[in-house]
Amino acid sequence: ATAEPETVLYSAKLSMKGKSANVRIAADSESELVGRMYNGETVDVLSEADGWYLVKGQSIERDEIMGYV
Repeated sequence: ATAEPETVLYSAKLSMKGKSANVRIAADSESELVGRMYNGETVDVLSEADGWYLVKGQSIERDEIMGYV
């Protein structure tokens, strides 16, 4: 069986107060850290809920990263 492709709501360039944002495995500030995304990196936004965004993109730290910011 093949996985269903993710539906992209929109693509966005990250812009935040600090130089990076934590990417987490779940939409919870206590959940496991997957990595970081940095100002200027482009992500695909897959969903939004309660102030959290599920994003997928490439980071300077990793080839591909997916999680919540």
